[in-house]
Amino acid sequence: MLRQLYANGMSDVTADSFVSWRGKQNLAAKTINDYLGATISLLDWMKHNKRILDNALDAVKKVDTTGEETRIRRAFTDDEIKRLLDIAGKYRPVYLMAVDTGLRRSELAELLWSDLELDASIPVVHVRASISKNGKATTIPLHHDVVAALRGLRNGDQDEDCVFQRVPRIERFKRDLKKAGITYVDASGRVADFHSLRKTFGTNLLKGNVAPRVAMELMRHSDMRLTAKIYTDAMQLPTAAAIQSLPGFGSK
Repeated sequence: MLRQLYANGMSDVTADSFVSWRGKQNLAAKTINDYLGATISLLDWMKHNKRILDNALDAVKKVDTTGEETRIRRAFTDDEIKRLLDIAGKYRPVYLMAVDTGLRRSELAELLWSDLELDASIPVVHVRASISKNGKATTIPLHHDVVAALRGLRNGDQDEDCVFQRVPRIERFKRDLKKAGITYVDASGRVADFHSLRKTFGTNLLKGNVAPRVAMELMRHSDMRLTAKIYTDAMQLPTAAAIQSLPGFGSK
């Protein structure tokens, strides 16, 4: 594990040492990328607190996971989201933020109050490049439900405090799904995990007739095909209504 790689101290943490270490591992590409993300977050924290000068892993790229996807996710229905929010308790703002912005779990965990503009004419969240998966800073407008939830959440926090003290891990998320009467794996074998909230965001944009290019921008994708294929749950698209909207030609 990474503990073995860095056992001799932080001076051994270099881009080359990490690349060398991961090249010897017999782990899934996603797992390797998770290790990279966790280590980068730790080094960012140490840099922020002036314990190191630079993050040596900033230049390390993730390994390609194309062709290794084994988990098929689904989007939540509107009714399921309402039921989840009803039982979520202190995690309600987290789930609401995820489903109405598409922010990933890791991004939510790193979000600071200084990243939010709740009192602006158009409230927004600024996603810093340092916490964004694609390494690019962006700004996302906030739904009024999210703004209300965040205003109710803040309680004397400083600008550099994390917005969410804790973001649920999969064990807690599964318990909340069960409590809300939502199956984790459906009859088709599709999974409803935390990242499914992001897929729900993408699906709801398409269901709401948002222009594909706008949906791609809000999802922070570089390829519209990713938004349309991977992050849209085709089973929730109004296909029946689309057929009924076709012009009628009468019957003999």
